[in-house]
Amino acid sequence: MKTSVDSISRLFSGAYEVAFDRDVTSCTASAVIESQGSGAVLGGQITVAPRSGNANAIYVATFDYSGTWTDMPFSLAVH
Repeated sequence: MKTSVDSISRLFSGAYEVAFDRDVTSCTASAVIESQGSGAVLGGQITVAPRSGNANAIYVATFDYSGTWTDMPFSLAVH
């Protein structure tokens, strides 16, 4: 079954909730930090986890190299 993104919400700097059209608790998620429009690759870290309290969502957090929560472009895959 194909899964579609319903919404992406920025919770605070570097923290996002990506909501889907179905339960994703049995799925595996992975993410990568993407380059900016200029083609420059940003350095940093990214983590993903099931979204507590929402079976249809994945929590994504992005940080710069010093560990500071920082907004960064990312791609998310859910299998």
